[in-house]
Amino acid sequence: RAFSIDAFKAFIDTLKANKYKFVGFENSNADNHTVIIRHDVDFDLKAAADLAAIEKSLGVVSTYFFLIRTEMYNIFSKHGTEYVRSIINNGHSIGLHFDARSYDDISAEAMRVAINLEMEILSNWLQTKIQFLSFHRPAPSLYDDRLGHLTAPYRHTYQTCFAIDRAYFADSQGLWRFGNPLESEAFECGKALQINIHPVWWDGCETAHATLSRYIESKSNFIMHEIARQCKVYRSGRFSTIAD
Repeated sequence: RAFSIDAFKAFIDTLKANKYKFVGFENSNADNHTVIIRHDVDFDLKAAADLAAIEKSLGVVSTYFFLIRTEMYNIFSKHGTEYVRSIINNGHSIGLHFDARSYDDISAEAMRVAINLEMEILSNWLQTKIQFLSFHRPAPSLYDDRLGHLTAPYRHTYQTCFAIDRAYFADSQGLWRFGNPLESEAFECGKALQINIHPVWWDGCETAHATLSRYIESKSNFIMHEIARQCKVYRSGRFSTIAD
């Protein structure tokens, strides 16, 4: 498992060296030597913003998908919004990362209503047009919606033109799902690709478990600092210098 920032840069350089052009989801044609880089942001907005800045330095455009209903982060907070805006300002596109499991009613009609509401909220908050969504830990029925009937008028990342006509790869759970794209026959033949990269995994740890442990520690420190900033009774020890 070689998931580090240096490895990510080398990964991008290899795609470029093999004449791959980086495109967005608005490009529905699966032209040879094109690649869509997608980032589902499940845990860490800062990691996403940092990766977006690196991509800009490498001349790469990608699409970042954000959860609205999650316990992991808040895109509506001051810092959360700043991280997302920095990603936009670095030239990347954004979309909705939709979690159907956060709703009790998962009927088709209820999901259409929820998707449209979340897309509208995200678009209005960030004052930018959003047309695409990805599903968070999708059920098989969501994978099966290959023509995008469920999400119309919006489009999702598992539609045929994005995930069938293009060879699909993902680093889900901190390992290459469906194999390393750079070792695939599709890559060797220059076929169209979609690669889903979760920013949280690329921190250089040797295992996915170590990555999550590091994330939990950083999250705990952040929460303690915020509690001390909001409440004077917690300002002792290493937080004693925090002032209003």
